[in-house]
Amino acid sequence: MKIAFRSISILMLTASIIGCGGCGSNPVDPEDTTRPTVVSTTPTDSDTTVAMSSEISVTFSERMDPGSLVEGVLLLEPSVAGSTSATATTVTFTPTDGLDTNVTYTATVATSAQDTAGNNLATPYVWQFRTYLDTLPPTIIETTPTDSNTSVGVNTNITVVFSETMDRSTLSLSSFQISPSVSGVINSTDTSMTFDPDNPLDTLEWYTVTLATSITDTIGNHLAETFVWDFYTYPDTTSPVATIQTPLDGSVINNLTAIQVGATDNDQIAYVEFYVDDNLIPDSEDSTTPYEYVWDASGQEIGSEHTILAVAYDLTGNSASTDTVTVHYLWRLAITDGNEPMMPRNLSRVWYRTTNQQIQFRVETHNGWGVYNDSATGINVVFFLDTDQNQNTGDTETDSLSPKPIGDIGADYQMVIGFFGLYFQPWTGTGWGAFEGVEDLVMADSTNVFEVALSLARLNDPEKIDLVLANVHINIGFGSYSWDWAPDSGHATAVVDRSFSPLSATRNTRPDIAAASIRRVGPFD
Repeated sequence: MKIAFRSISILMLTASIIGCGGCGSNPVDPEDTTRPTVVSTTPTDSDTTVAMSSEISVTFSERMDPGSLVEGVLLLEPSVAGSTSATATTVTFTPTDGLDTNVTYTATVATSAQDTAGNNLATPYVWQFRTYLDTLPPTIIETTPTDSNTSVGVNTNITVVFSETMDRSTLSLSSFQISPSVSGVINSTDTSMTFDPDNPLDTLEWYTVTLATSITDTIGNHLAETFVWDFYTYPDTTSPVATIQTPLDGSVINNLTAIQVGATDNDQIAYVEFYVDDNLIPDSEDSTTPYEYVWDASGQEIGSEHTILAVAYDLTGNSASTDTVTVHYLWRLAITDGNEPMMPRNLSRVWYRTTNQQIQFRVETHNGWGVYNDSATGINVVFFLDTDQNQNTGDTETDSLSPKPIGDIGADYQMVIGFFGLYFQPWTGTGWGAFEGVEDLVMADSTNVFEVALSLARLNDPEKIDLVLANVHINIGFGSYSWDWAPDSGHATAVVDRSFSPLSATRNTRPDIAAASIRRVGPFD
């Protein structure tokens, strides 16, 4: 009996579902045969005061099929371009450019409009309305500068904003007057006109602006009366703000150096001029951004320091100077060492510069050498380099016949240039490692200067390098060495700022050793 009861229940449920017809899955009511009607319109029939910006909308008596309320279901005659939108019970036509003035329009709702049951309008719905004749004159709703403004900048443009769309052909110099007279041009939009003076206005001057009644809207309505306002200019006393963007302070520069300046002003920058060593560079003015001058420093003393600054001017003559930037021509001086007459070919100056990939050294002696790799007349310079600034992690004494402290550093690397060889060695922690070649070497006989480079990657890309140099001279017959240290005590430090770009060089930067060649050098080359 229980099984039979459950079977009966299932059959009743199935019958209920079938009889439900989907229970709402199909909104069409097969019993609905009533056609929809139009219950209201906007504008209403026979309305003669319709604004040209109006939309046309229709409200129906019931919910409509949105697929039927599309473009073409609501039309105007005369024809008007526009778009159609709909809600559950309304359809709305929005003109693209508004309606024409003083025109009678006939609006028609087509019978293609249908309700959700598929019932169409019985007949097209037609009504009429008329747009009113626009006889209102346009007005001015805003001016720049404002009337009676007494703090107007001399570089101000004069702008007028109107209350409606204007006939732009009437917004011209013939309908605009400024006193005292100023030359300029008129630029306009549909609802505004702007006077752009050719030159700055005079300072401390009252100006009166008059707009003529020849100005009209698109219907032809004129300004009701001439429009007049005035304003007063004040002197612009705000200075520009200027900064040197390149080169950076402390940079090593090449022969040609682009000096670039960023400059801003409360109004407008007129030009920027450039100075080197407090002297104005002739013809260096630049009036366009980016403000730039390419300085040719060739011929300056190698290693010389120079100051760079720029001065920016605005249109009224206010000026401001940048901070001063100090640059080094070709090399940055690291060490200056005194002349010790008893020491043959003793060290004089040590320069350095860093590129993106190398640290480069330039070494000068007080007295030159003959054949550079000859033990009697040549030279032998040892570079001791501490890249981690830790005396406990590198060599602290030379391993010569009479050990000497290496300044106050722990040398992580050493490089030898001269008759002892041409090589580079890393410190292993207990001694010097295998011989390696140096990078580029510029060296010649019968001179007193050479240049050598090391890869920063080989030095583990340090941020700075503590540096001690020694020129070693063999005391012939005594079996000992004489050492000329630079500096005599302590150490120098080279900052790895990568500020020198060899790619910018356009001329020979080594005129005093031009006979030498640049080459990559292996150990004992």
